[in-house]
Amino acid sequence: MRPDEIRREIDQIADAGFGGAEIAAVHHSVADSAVLDTAHHGWGSASWVTGVEAALAQAARRGITER
Repeated sequence: MRPDEIRREIDQIADAGFGGAEIAAVHHSVADSAVLDTAHHGWGSASWVTGVEAALAQAARRGITER
């Protein structure tokens, strides 16, 4: 997860007029580690936590609530 990309996507959500967003971990549906290395980027990993923190911080800056 790249925090800069996550912040950009939160900005897109805010710019489109949405007031809320949901963070959903769907890594369990990815079987191909070439697409997503769940051992390093799955739910609860350091990368996942960094991404969620970036999303929450940007959402707070933009006035978006998490669900």
